[in-house]
Order: sequence, then C-alpha cells, then structure tokens
Amino acid sequence: MVETAVRGENAGLGIRHPAFGTGTDIVTLTHHFEPENNMRLARLCGPLDAHLRRIEAALRRSRIVVLVGPRQAGKTTLARAFVPADSSRYFDLEDPLAASRLSEPMGALAPLTGLVVMDEIQRAPDIFPVLRVLADRVPNPARFLLL
Repeated sequence: MVETAVRGENAGLGIRHPAFGTGTDIVTLTHHFEPENNMRLARLCGPLDAHLRRIEAALRRSRIVVLVGPRQAGKTTLARAFVPADSSRYFDLEDPLAASRLSEPMGALAPLTGLVVMDEIQRAPDIFPVLRVLADRVPNPARFLLL
C-alpha cells in the first residue's frame, strides 16, 4: 500500500478545495488488496500501522481529512480502525439507514464530538457546505474523515 499525503499551498498547511478552504488533507491509497485474503492482509499489518499513523497525523493537522483510493484499497478498513461501524459517529452512505440519519445534516452532525467518519461521501454531495461550516467552528469539537 502506498500512501501520499497531499499538502498544498504555504508549506504544508493544507490544500485549497472550494468546498473546504485551506486546511484539508488528502491521503491516497494506491494499492489494491483482496479483503478475503487474510494472509495477505496479515502481511500488510506493518504498512497498515504506518498508514494509521499517517492518518492520525493528518487528523492532528486538519479538521477534514479525505481518504481516497481505488475500490478494495483498504479505505473502510482503515477508517474502522478509528471509529467502529456501529458508532453513531460512523456514516456508511451506501446504507439507507445511515443515509437517512443525514436527512438534516446540520442537526445530525453538529452535536457530534471526536472523529466522525463518512464512508461513500460521494453519495451526499450536498453535505460539503455543511461540513465546511462545522469544520470552521471555534472551538471545534469534531474532525471529519471522509472516504
């Protein structure tokens, strides 16, 4: 698994994205691995630990971290190492129940604290302006990991 943290303008303060502004980190996974192949996954534990540390570092730097990569690259596996899938702070937007929890995104996300994971975020493009407002709060009680 190869990871690249993209940090843009002004000495790594974050990239500028129209939806988020400055201070967003993007972590890219560029290696596929088959989830059914547990032996291969076990051999990747060292690199997975390194990726977890890199994502943790990105979350310390930025209020929003975007984890991108091809299907089956391990994005969801990494995210679930931070927030379990059954947590109220984990939204799998391919799950209709989880998506329905975001019918009023500001009301659903504003009270959450800690790390909030949103998997399959491309299914909810209207949520990006809400995330920007939430990420700009001072003090900021939440950070967001988007997949």
